[in-house]
Amino acid sequence: MKCLNCGAEIPEGAEKCPECQSPVNMERQEEKAETAAGTEETPEAPAAAAPAPKKGAKAPVIAVAAVAVIAVGVFAAMQLTAKDPKEVVIQAFENVYPEGQVMPFEEIFGLSDMLAASNTANTEGSLTLGMDSCSVEEANAYAGLGMRLAGRSDVENFKSDANIALVYNGMDLANINFYYGDDTLMLSMPELTGKVITVDLGEGLAERLKASPTLGPALEESGIDVDGLASYVTEYFDWAQTAVEEGNTPFDVAALLDRYQEGCAAYDNFKAALTVEKAEKGTYTVDGAEVSCQGYSVTVSKDAMIDFLRTSSDFFLQDETLKEDYLQQLEMSVRMSELMGAAAGLDDQTAAEMQQQTYDELEDSVAQMIDYLDQALNDVQMVVYVDGDGRLAAFEGTTSLSTAGLDEMAGELTAEGEALMEEAGAETQAAGDTSEESQEASEEAAESSGEQADIQFAFQLMGGAYTTQNMTGNISITSAGETVAFDLTKQGVYDESQLTCDVSVDVTAAGTTGTFTYTGTYSLADGAYHAALDVGADGSQMFAFSVNGIVDQLEKGSSIHMDIDAMEFSVMDNMGSVTLSGDYSYGPLEGEITPPEGETMDALAATEEDWSTVLMEIMFGAIGLTGQIGAPAE
Repeated sequence: MKCLNCGAEIPEGAEKCPECQSPVNMERQEEKAETAAGTEETPEAPAAAAPAPKKGAKAPVIAVAAVAVIAVGVFAAMQLTAKDPKEVVIQAFENVYPEGQVMPFEEIFGLSDMLAASNTANTEGSLTLGMDSCSVEEANAYAGLGMRLAGRSDVENFKSDANIALVYNGMDLANINFYYGDDTLMLSMPELTGKVITVDLGEGLAERLKASPTLGPALEESGIDVDGLASYVTEYFDWAQTAVEEGNTPFDVAALLDRYQEGCAAYDNFKAALTVEKAEKGTYTVDGAEVSCQGYSVTVSKDAMIDFLRTSSDFFLQDETLKEDYLQQLEMSVRMSELMGAAAGLDDQTAAEMQQQTYDELEDSVAQMIDYLDQALNDVQMVVYVDGDGRLAAFEGTTSLSTAGLDEMAGELTAEGEALMEEAGAETQAAGDTSEESQEASEEAAESSGEQADIQFAFQLMGGAYTTQNMTGNISITSAGETVAFDLTKQGVYDESQLTCDVSVDVTAAGTTGTFTYTGTYSLADGAYHAALDVGADGSQMFAFSVNGIVDQLEKGSSIHMDIDAMEFSVMDNMGSVTLSGDYSYGPLEGEITPPEGETMDALAATEEDWSTVLMEIMFGAIGLTGQIGAPAE
């Protein structure tokens, strides 16, 4: 006999199982009971087949229990690992332009590296444009006439030069050359005069200014502080050289935004104030495929928006680096005004006092504007759709603006404008008429106070090389039964052969539709490009611009040369137009920057006779040039 508890063999006559110590009598009683029950239920069955194994009977129950445990575990794991809806929405918006995202134009040309090099490396660049044709027939006599602008910079030796040239059919007619190096400014016009005019800005500048036969008496008569002026010039160039060497750029916007991101809590507070809940799903197109997206109901409270504006404005108004840059510019302006004898108009204010006054006025204006917005804004209700990869696919919502606050702000601005006119002495009849019109406008605004502008918006981000390469959007603003609608469509392709971008914006109001369209293409195979911009209304063109050509030299982030085959401007359905052509280049400095050649003439030491001689040369040279251009076609 076997133990019904553990299955071990029980010796004959034993009272307990030798393995699990279960009472044998109990086992036998249970066996008898089960056998009896089996016999009653199936009397026809043989006695030996009646007992059903107990372990086998429990197997289905155990299997069901195991499945239930696994299901509960999976559900619990999903709940523990599921992202907070607020975080999903925030990350979706932040990932529209994620950190490190390289846009196609940047990936092809490396423009940011070129811009950085222009401030830190030795570079040169030029732009040449000449007229090919014009809708004004008389102007076509000067077809082929154009201009070249060029510049070179040697930051290592703090030297630079620039060129402005008058060109005609590919030939230089006249050049104006500027040079700075070794504390010396130089100017030459080789086609007009053989003289190279120089100004030594080095040590002893004050003495040279005072001793100048032409400039000295004029400075003395005007009461200008010559010593102070010379000191100012020296300090300015020293400051500019130090800024270049150390890479310090006044009013550096990128650095300011970095400080804002790191040191201002406005954005974090704004995110914390969002209210987000799951909503119904939706289907949207992302990267050319229809995908199911989870919806999220989002509430952006008015208080959160106002707090964001207040906190952000406080940061910018208190940023010490921005204050220092502004103070430095004011100090230079005040010093120059004092040196030029204009200090009386400044009410003897120091630069620091002027800065404080400006900041106080700006702070009051910003606070006032935010107060008006506090009256006008209302909560924003949105539904945001995010795909399975966390990408923002679409968002739509509604809000409203109370026009009372906006009317009050407009009234304040009108009053301030009238006050300025009165201070300027513009108390004429015309001003009186304007005042009456303003008063009538203010009264009409007061009557309409309390009205509400309802705003609806919807955007779909369909992806591509980046999230917003293809997208649509619309905004409608309805107030007093009138609706203004903005519709946006953006399409583009970026692959191994081409980069394209097409943008159109339609603005509809009071039965009139204004249009803005842009189209651009660039061929990666041969460098051919085309760009066009068009602004119109109700089918009529108001302004149009287009340019096409070929980028025939390109080293990403370093150098570029592009031919401009045709650059066309036109207005009013092509009633007026002009077509230009030329080229543009930028790249590392080639060669050495040297002073212009010619006989030098010290501008400070020159006499009136010297200046008269030079001016006569320039005048006769200019007359000679006019004979080389503009010959009317027979």
